[in-house]
Amino acid sequence: MFFRFHEGLRLFVYWLTVAAFLLACMWYSLQATPNLWEPFVGATGRAFIGSLEVEYGRVGRVVLLGSMVSVATVAGALLITSAPLPTWRTVWVNKIISYVRGYRVTAAEDGKSIAMKNQFMLGTAELNFNYVAILVVVIPTTINYIIYMAQTDAYYPKDAEDSMKDRFEWTGVMFGWAGILALAFFLIPVTRHSILLVAMGWSPVHALRIHIVAGWFAFWLIILHSLVFVIDWFVFYDSVVEAIWPPPGCWKWSNPTVDNPYLPTDDANALYFHCGFQFFNFTGIFATLFILPLGFASMGWFRRKNYRLFYLIHVIFGTATLIAIIIHWPGGTTILWPSFVYYLASTSPTLIQALASRFRGGHKIVRVISLGKEGGDCMEVHVASDPVADSVLNKEASMFVKLCVPSISVIWHPFTVFKHPRDPSTVRFLFRPIGRFTNQLATELLKSPRPTTVLDGYYSVGDRARDALQHDHVTIVAGGVAITPFLSLIQNLLRLLHMSRVDMVDLGLVNTQKIILHWVCREKGLILYLFQNYLSSSMAVAEKLGLMFEIHIHCTDPKVEGPLVVPIQLLPEEALCAAVEDLEKESEQQGFAFELARMMPGRYCAVWQNLPLFFAILAMVWFGMWDFFHFDVIQEEAMNYNPYLGSWIGTVTWIFVSFVFGIIIEGSVLAFRSYWPAPQPNDFEVIPPHKVFTNDFEAIKAEGLNEDVRLVEHFGRPDPLTLLDDARNAEAPCVFLCGPAPLVDGVADEAKKENKLGWRRFVVYEEPFDM
Repeated sequence: MFFRFHEGLRLFVYWLTVAAFLLACMWYSLQATPNLWEPFVGATGRAFIGSLEVEYGRVGRVVLLGSMVSVATVAGALLITSAPLPTWRTVWVNKIISYVRGYRVTAAEDGKSIAMKNQFMLGTAELNFNYVAILVVVIPTTINYIIYMAQTDAYYPKDAEDSMKDRFEWTGVMFGWAGILALAFFLIPVTRHSILLVAMGWSPVHALRIHIVAGWFAFWLIILHSLVFVIDWFVFYDSVVEAIWPPPGCWKWSNPTVDNPYLPTDDANALYFHCGFQFFNFTGIFATLFILPLGFASMGWFRRKNYRLFYLIHVIFGTATLIAIIIHWPGGTTILWPSFVYYLASTSPTLIQALASRFRGGHKIVRVISLGKEGGDCMEVHVASDPVADSVLNKEASMFVKLCVPSISVIWHPFTVFKHPRDPSTVRFLFRPIGRFTNQLATELLKSPRPTTVLDGYYSVGDRARDALQHDHVTIVAGGVAITPFLSLIQNLLRLLHMSRVDMVDLGLVNTQKIILHWVCREKGLILYLFQNYLSSSMAVAEKLGLMFEIHIHCTDPKVEGPLVVPIQLLPEEALCAAVEDLEKESEQQGFAFELARMMPGRYCAVWQNLPLFFAILAMVWFGMWDFFHFDVIQEEAMNYNPYLGSWIGTVTWIFVSFVFGIIIEGSVLAFRSYWPAPQPNDFEVIPPHKVFTNDFEAIKAEGLNEDVRLVEHFGRPDPLTLLDDARNAEAPCVFLCGPAPLVDGVADEAKKENKLGWRRFVVYEEPFDM
């Protein structure tokens, strides 16, 4: 009952977040024409919205838009626990669609039987976030732009004086407005420990597509906005300088219409045309200059080859662009402010925690293992982990951390983490030195003392193990070191199956009957090491559970001949460790055990344990909204001729105060956490790994494997078509993918071809190998 109640709370936050996104999208789409959205809110709602706008102007709109994001955020901070998001949340939708969906089958009865049994499986796999971005960014922005442009004649009649000039400028203004509107949600996917993404069950890596699509869409709209006004200055003005450079009298804090010899009149209209208009153009030039390098650095080829430079340009020019947009047109804060408040409310305390960790000595690296040349120079790093972090990693597979080594770079780099099933004291990550950062990291880790290292995590990519339970056949395809997300996935999946089959725990829908791992790898040393330490114990558990489990190792090194790890009975222990160099220097390493991020949602099992996070988020969101309201009032009363200054001051104030909040939060945790009850194992905890993954490797070597548990080696690159052979007769197969693009794209394309036939539904879960 306790478990189902908290599942219900997770489901409530999920639908609350969905409603917030839909309401915001509807508002962005139709706010230009109140008559269109009045049927959705009724006369009372229209009167309420109208009163806000009449009394508070654009502040009222910020209250409306901010409340949609803020309510879902604050509710999520309180109600999201470690209970999983129910996989049955779309079961009735799936049933309806499965009846409606047409099947193009042949006369073969087996094909028809499989097709009729198969569900549409809505709610499984990762969403296509390109479509999500189109839904929440492109469509609302386009609708809003079309509605505004349809009202051009009402604003600027064709027979009016200067009609051509005004209508041309109106087109440019609407491009700029649409560009800012496209940025409404773009900070949410890149927020550290984003509560709304956790509420939706979205991976921040996949949801990054919303940020990318929104950024590019806004980029081109803003460029069009700039081009229109550049043309406007040359065609309709006698002097370009006069159009973009405010005269000296406009650079005053007080009202420049008083005793100002540079203005021909004290009239308010003259104030706008002789100061405000030039300031708009002047600041707009800077916004455009800032966004140009940002767009160039965001190109895929540039990011892949120059990640460090891409990151720095993104941080510096991205921040400068946002501030320049706010200064250029204060009305943009109506759209940007709620997302801006949300971003800093979670990101600032996280960065303060990282800074505090840096000065506390960083996280303790207890062991570094170099696999040498035969292992592709790969390195496995063991970081000390506290019990809470270990407990969270037991519950959810394929999570990652962001790692920073200040002595090498202040840039954060993502690494997938996993653990050994019989070692609860460490969290591990594996990497191959291929770029500037990883090469320097590998070099520094071999030195004594090791560099100060800071981890921020965990970041969830979704409950992959529970996703897999919905499918009767699970195919996993990995390339090289990209097997790391699946080391924890296989462990968690086997533990859940143990709970269901042996401990008789009700986990809901449990369909999994067979697991097949295809691992394509070049280095024999890496294969031997990971098989001994992780995969062999998984085979032992699968045999005890009576589960069909196969590991297919595809060695692509043409120099390797003969058996790799087969026959397993003859595999000597020393052969497995021949390529391993243990560089343990625990006594020389300083630091402390890895702790979860303070702002990470879903750390605890009970709602009351979320109260500190709830009050922290509530206070920061409230102050962020108050900050905007306060400085909007100041700019209306004291700086009406120069309104962007109020928005700029409010922005700087909120950035500063958000970091002050972060200092208070981190200081309070360090000072008072000994008085706060420590989390205990709870009803949401999967069975502890050491109770399932016992040391049965020697028994397997002596007795061999049964026919349902197999280890098969192959030489050469596999054909993507053959990797799906075993899954074709399954009723509800799924494919997990991670690795180089040619391998992943090849298998994904084959799965899509099968799906187009309508016979069966391959559900594809892809873990990006290159962020």
